Amino acid sequence: MKETLDRSVAPQIFPMCHLQMPGIRSMILDNGITLNIFDRGEDEVNRLTVMIDGGQAECAAPGLPELAASARLDGTSGMTGEKIAALLDYNGSWARCAASVHHQTLTFHSLNSRMEHVLPVMVELAASPVFPEHSTEVAREKAARKLATEMQRVSWHASQAINRLAMGSECAAAREITVDALRSIDVNDLRIWHNDTFAARRVNLYLAGRITPHIENMVARAFGSISAPGEGIGRVALDFQPDPDRRTVKIERPGSLQTAIRCAIPTIGRTHADYVRLRLAVMALGGYFGSRLMLNIREDKGYTYGIGAGLVGYPEGGFISIDTECDNSYTPAVLDEIHAEIRRMKDPASYTGTELERLRSYLTTSLASQLDSPFAVMDYYILQRSADTQPDYFDAQQKTLAEMTPESLADTAVRYFNEDMLYTALAGD
Repeated sequence: MKETLDRSVAPQIFPMCHLQMPGIRSMILDNGITLNIFDRGEDEVNRLTVMIDGGQAECAAPGLPELAASARLDGTSGMTGEKIAALLDYNGSWARCAASVHHQTLTFHSLNSRMEHVLPVMVELAASPVFPEHSTEVAREKAARKLATEMQRVSWHASQAINRLAMGSECAAAREITVDALRSIDVNDLRIWHNDTFAARRVNLYLAGRITPHIENMVARAFGSISAPGEGIGRVALDFQPDPDRRTVKIERPGSLQTAIRCAIPTIGRTHADYVRLRLAVMALGGYFGSRLMLNIREDKGYTYGIGAGLVGYPEGGFISIDTECDNSYTPAVLDEIHAEIRRMKDPASYTGTELERLRSYLTTSLASQLDSPFAVMDYYILQRSADTQPDYFDAQQKTLAEMTPESLADTAVRYFNEDMLYTALAGD
C-alpha cells in the first residue's frame, strides 16, 4: 500500500553535521605543468580550468590582461576563431576566459565522449593564441565602448574612488583604466603579454567531473607535451597605502537621480589569524539578505533597494566594504544609519538568538553548497590558489561558526570596525 504524505505535519528538522571538504590529487607533468584532479559524480562530463600566473597586478598596462582574455578565443596558430567556435559548438563544449588580480584562467566544459575532439583546441588556446588583428580590434573597441558606458554610472565613479582611498592610488589593484589607454593597446602588446606569462612552471590545470583513467591520461599527455620553457611572471605583492589625509571624496555627477555610496575600512589580510572571525562579523553587518544593514536601511527605512557589506582580502591586506545607491535626498540619512549599525555591532546585548541562528543557517548552507558538485569542490581549490586562502579555510569557517557568540562578534567589531579609519566615496548630484 502506498504511503500517504501528511502535509499537515511539518517535516522534522535536523542540525547539519560536520562538513568535510574532500581532497584532490595532484601531479607534476614532464614539462613542469601541475595537474590537479577531482573525480566525482556519475554524469559523463568534465571541466578543465587552465590557470596561468600573471594578472592585473603583474601587468604594467591596466586593462591589458582583461582584453587578452576576451580576445584569446579568436584564433590560434593552427585554427581560426570561426573554426574554434564551430568545433566547440558541434561537440557540445564551451569555453570562457577571464583575468583577475594575479591570474588568467581558461575554463572548458566538455562531454567525456567528445573530449578527444576538443582537447587539441584547449591546448592550442592555452599555449598558442595569436590575437588576430581584426578580431582583436573588434574586441578592443567593444571593451572601450563598454568602459565608456560604465563611466556614465555613479557606481563606477564611487567604486574607483574608494579603491584609491582604501588601497592607495599606487596600488596595482586600484589602478584606473581610461578609454584612450585601452584603445592604445595593440596585438603586439597582447602577444608579448602571453609570451611573458605562459611558462610551464606557472601553469596549473584543474580537472574535475567524471574523470576516467582515459580522460586523465589524455589531458596529461596533451598538456605534458607543450614546450613552455622560461620563468614566467611571479606574483607582485600589492602595496596597500591608504590615503591618511582624505576620508571623504565627493564626485559630482549633475543630473544623476541617485547617489552611489561606497565606504571602506582598511583591515587585516587573508593570512591573519582573525580573518575568518572578521569575515563572519562583516557578514552579520551586511553580507546577506538578513543582515543588519539590509533589515534596517532597506526593510525598515526603505532608503535603498539593496545594501551590502563584504570583506575584500589579499595576503598583504584588505578592507571592509559597504556599497549601496539611494535617492540623492536620502544620502545623509543612509550614512547616519551605516555609522549607527557599525557602532551597534560592538554591543553584545544587541544580538538576538534569532539573528545568530539566521546567520549560522546561512553560512552553513553556503558551505554545504560548496560540496554540491565536483565543479564546486574544485572551485574551492582554485580559490585557494587565486585568493591565497589558508589550507584549513573550509574547516576554520565551521569552527568559527560553532564558536560564534554575541561576545565574539562584538569583540571582533570593536577591534576592526574602526570608524576613525572609515573612508567614504559619494558620486551623485
